[in-house]
Amino acid sequence: MSLTERAAINRGTFYAHFADKYALTELIVEDTFMTTVYQQLQSQEELTSEALRNLIIAVCRFFEQLCTDTSCRRTVQAISALIETKVKSRLEQLVSNWLVERAAKPEAEERIQWAAVMVSQSIYGAACLWNARGRKSSAAVFADDILHFLLPGLEAAIGQKV
Repeated sequence: MSLTERAAINRGTFYAHFADKYALTELIVEDTFMTTVYQQLQSQEELTSEALRNLIIAVCRFFEQLCTDTSCRRTVQAISALIETKVKSRLEQLVSNWLVERAAKPEAEERIQWAAVMVSQSIYGAACLWNARGRKSSAAVFADDILHFLLPGLEAAIGQKV
């Protein structure tokens, strides 16, 4: 049964909302990731070490949600560049927003952007490696481990403790 049949809508109506299958895939990836993030963060809207820890755990949860059977793994592998781009972009946005709100010196905008890029890239890369190596520790233990590397740089970027 096709997606449009299950949704009980006309195929033309469904695809009128998306330029192509890639646009639909981008939306699904981004929506799945952000849903995972919001569930993990709940109502944490400012940068704290606990919020950053929960963000790391959310990225791990996202990786855990990706398919594990062989056919699905091939699909995920085929769109891995899209997944990486979307997830890193959303991570950078979240971290940047947190940093801007916490920055002691508003004129440090460039440093804040650098920090947001480095933190988002670091979280994604480390979580990707954690996933590829078989998730030997829990997401929470993993988050605690990498948090020690991230916090000093963030605190230097915003000029205060996180």
